Amino acid sequence: MSDVHSLWRPLLEWLGEKGMETSNILVEARKAPGAGYGLFALQEIPPSTPLFKVPAKAMMNVRTLVGLYPKARPKLTATQIMSLHLLLHRPSSPTDVSKDAVFGPYISILPSDFQAHPLTWLIRPRDPRTEQEDLEIGHDLLEHVPKGVLGSLEEVAARFREDWQRVSQYLRDHSALLGAAKARGRKLPPLDSAMTELEFLWGWLNVNTRCVYHRLCSTRKDPDNMTMCPILDFANHTNHLPHTHPQASHAEVWDRAPSRSIGDDFVLLSPSDKTLYPGEEVFLKYGMHSNRTLFTEYGFINDVDTKALENGRVDCEADVLWRTLRFFAKRGNVGKWMEKLLKDEGYWGEWTIHSTPEPAHPSFRLMTALRLYHSVPMDKILPPHNDHEIVRTWYDTLLGNRDIVSPENEVAWRATLDKLCLGIDNETGVNLDNLNKVGREWPADSWVHYMRRSLLMLWLEQQHAAWCVHESLDRGEEF
Repeated sequence: MSDVHSLWRPLLEWLGEKGMETSNILVEARKAPGAGYGLFALQEIPPSTPLFKVPAKAMMNVRTLVGLYPKARPKLTATQIMSLHLLLHRPSSPTDVSKDAVFGPYISILPSDFQAHPLTWLIRPRDPRTEQEDLEIGHDLLEHVPKGVLGSLEEVAARFREDWQRVSQYLRDHSALLGAAKARGRKLPPLDSAMTELEFLWGWLNVNTRCVYHRLCSTRKDPDNMTMCPILDFANHTNHLPHTHPQASHAEVWDRAPSRSIGDDFVLLSPSDKTLYPGEEVFLKYGMHSNRTLFTEYGFINDVDTKALENGRVDCEADVLWRTLRFFAKRGNVGKWMEKLLKDEGYWGEWTIHSTPEPAHPSFRLMTALRLYHSVPMDKILPPHNDHEIVRTWYDTLLGNRDIVSPENEVAWRATLDKLCLGIDNETGVNLDNLNKVGREWPADSWVHYMRRSLLMLWLEQQHAAWCVHESLDRGEEF
């Protein structure tokens, strides 16, 4: 079939060499409308049926890679070692294949670029000399990202830069790895080059957008419990039922590290509550993430019907961190004292408002911060001592000993919250008008239009959340 991925057969041949039984795979990678490629059922498939089983040795993770590289102190994380491997073995062009003797056929089917991912726009600076229009339009779009979303994107960028700093130093310490890559035809600029950082970004984004949880370590909380898995990463995301799910591995069932050095095999099961039919797309759910997280981490959002938005059937949120920070900054020394107290108690940052569940409401973290903000009179320029009655009263709301600081405090912080909401509503109208003008000259099937629509929806979602909370405040709802 012409819609089947051109490297699907070579991938299956390589998986067969790794010990996979490829004759009973029940899915196939084909072109998916508006989503590149996806996984599609080859036959009628009953609920909870194994769709495929990938051998442990065919998956890319910290266990299958650690033996290929010199030891590091401290050791490279799973994200770092996978990104390093992809950096060293990236195909030389979108039409070429990877020369990696271990994972080459798998690396060859990975996305060839991430020009449409917002992290690429942020990491690569605007260059007036560039002739790459796709990068320039990315920078234009970046200027219209909501500030709350941009803050989350900058947090992703900080993780990336930390990983690049560690991996680039590792390569300086083990320069023979670069020599071996060069001998294979992999030509990389110097490590301090921005181009090499972007090459690493390609590998890092493949890891960040394609890894799934897979038990590899002694504890469930270990961040190295992650793997890249051939075939699986063709599956597109859905936020709705039905969707596929991994079968629990032996290590996960027994809550211990895998007995084998390379870990357990990976089995994907069909939806538990639905029969699949030939030609039907098979989806995976990446997790219960907001569109803000999906956009900054994966580069897409869940499609939201505007009527569903208007009817309140969509859970919308808005990050009000940057707006709230301005209030604390204006308080001078008192604001700095509040910042330290909130950080000490674990309530600094992650301040959001939500449209559901009803009534639309601020997060408890935001309420806590605003209650403290209004606990100290506005005319005070020196902070109170930590045993002051003001602080003790505020602490009591954290401990559940009292519901509010005082009636006056409730009126004040709710008024500030309303000011935040109305500011979002006003700002959204201006930005929607400006964003609608960006990239309209690009072809209709270009990623530019999808990402512009995604940004429009992010603005509409936060506007909806803000307006719903404003209405809750108008009605006098208790939170």
